[in-house]
Amino acid sequence: MKVWGISELDAYKAASLFSVRIENMRRDGRALRFTLKPTANKKWQRRSASSISPERKVNAICFHGHYHFMRELFRINENARIKTAFADYKGLAIFLDLAPQTGMINIGSRMYPVQMREACFCYESGDDYITPERVTAWDGSPDTTRELLRVAEMRQADMLACPHVIIDPAHYRSDGSCRCNDPTEQARLISEYDYKASDFPIACQNCGSNIQRCNCDHE
Repeated sequence: MKVWGISELDAYKAASLFSVRIENMRRDGRALRFTLKPTANKKWQRRSASSISPERKVNAICFHGHYHFMRELFRINENARIKTAFADYKGLAIFLDLAPQTGMINIGSRMYPVQMREACFCYESGDDYITPERVTAWDGSPDTTRELLRVAEMRQADMLACPHVIIDPAHYRSDGSCRCNDPTEQARLISEYDYKASDFPIACQNCGSNIQRCNCDHE
């Protein structure tokens, strides 16, 4: 995520308060860019959205953990801005109106839909709640909603075909193939997440496929 209007110290304090861990903190222009990960107590652990292995734990923070962390940032500065892969919250009012809708985005398949707010273990622990607040400064118009809340459909087969099962629409091409063999995408994932160069195949400069599987002459 990218955050404007919040100091590094305040971000770390919010993470500690809600039992999440900040990873790969760095400056990106005027914004802070970082990723949230589970702490040792595994609170806010996300689960797989796959119908094949729904109980598999994912090394990521669920919707509820992100919600409470971001709500604390807006408590510090109600004019802050938080941009994620799914939404762009420009201030507290927009966050309170849009965040519940973000939780209802389907990250499963069409046949076996899983809302983002369901892909976790929070129901079992009693943590599946968000603060019942609402601010009416934002007009809530559909056009504004579509502009700020980015909803994309992703096929489960495409995600399962990705070596890392990455849930990010930007990671997939228009034909559904993942971009794990794209050097530019590899650099983005290494920069923004916890991947290493060794996690990705080497792409052939001729055909773009895994160099170990293509039929090109590399002599």
